Amino acid sequence: MGKHILFTARDIGAAQQIKYIIKAFDKSGFKISVIASGVAYKFLIQEGLNPLLFSIDGDVHFLDTNASESKIELLIKTSYKIIKRIYPDAVFCGLTTYGYGIDEGVLYCASKNRLNIPSFQFLDTWGTFNHLRDGYPDIYFAIDRASVRLGIMGAKAPVEVVGSPKHVAYSDISIALLRKKTREKLNLGLNGKLVGYFGQDPEAPGQEYNFMKLIETINSSVLDGVKCKLLVRMHPAYRDRYERFWRFLDGMKIDTVDVSDGFSVEEILCACDLVTTCFSTTAADHAFLSRFSSEPIGVVMYLLCGDDIKDYMVKNFGYWKIPILEDGIGYFAEYHDQIPNLIEHILNDAYATLNYFKSTKSLIIDNPSKRIIDIVSSFIR
Repeated sequence: MGKHILFTARDIGAAQQIKYIIKAFDKSGFKISVIASGVAYKFLIQEGLNPLLFSIDGDVHFLDTNASESKIELLIKTSYKIIKRIYPDAVFCGLTTYGYGIDEGVLYCASKNRLNIPSFQFLDTWGTFNHLRDGYPDIYFAIDRASVRLGIMGAKAPVEVVGSPKHVAYSDISIALLRKKTREKLNLGLNGKLVGYFGQDPEAPGQEYNFMKLIETINSSVLDGVKCKLLVRMHPAYRDRYERFWRFLDGMKIDTVDVSDGFSVEEILCACDLVTTCFSTTAADHAFLSRFSSEPIGVVMYLLCGDDIKDYMVKNFGYWKIPILEDGIGYFAEYHDQIPNLIEHILNDAYATLNYFKSTKSLIIDNPSKRIIDIVSSFIR
């Protein structure tokens, strides 16, 4: 049996990436253990990876960053027991952008100052290096070069660009066919336009404001003559907290479909003519779907209007303008009065979609899981 790797995840985006990394390590002869919590645990169970369920105390599986010292010490103690029981040759953790849980606890215990176990973390988004005290990994793995540029601001270890394991699987999808079938399920006519909204934490400052400005635009006379359906997908970790969002929609004359259940993310992303979000990683999913598609499948527009969302982004990620925009992959609204013209341009001008489609072809797609295995193997050898 090969070296023993302990994988952890508590965020759904992290779990979706780590799923492919785990399978690649398993296929290469490594011994695997998996511990997860929350929506990541449910996802990995469904994927047949048999994770153990992590808990700090009862149903509590993560702490706020302002948690008491006694609670943080309990998290550390629980994480320490897990590592000592499993005693892996290395730990490989997912990224969660808020609070402290299994990922942060394991990285803290594994660090050189404590158990001195080689540790790695996959960055499925840009600019965030969430860690407990000095509990950062030996190496970060990143999806693109933007992570290295932003790493100067927060990374406490080298950042290796490897690409995105999760998105390589998109090469096996018939994307144009998936788009056609999903649009048929949603009863979209040949000329119907589908705008998707993908929510994040509803309490994030500026999230609700940007949602309201988007809905007001779609509901306004600006889009008269464009038959437009709104597709809404709220984040699975917060789905019981969007009551204000739904109440606001109730007063609008918009053909709306809730796809928080019943469709895969890939189905609904492929179906959209316009994907909107403040900072959801589903926008990166769309860019990679476009990268592997044989024909254009729509455009992403980031909603970054108002100081609240910008301040939140800078505080939590180190930037407010999404890094992928620097490569021309997507559009963004910085001010709410830009939203109508941008939507009209994207939905009515074929060149807007074509330019986005061409820009996505620059995304890195080299075998990321193999590169990760090679680097980990070399490091722990």
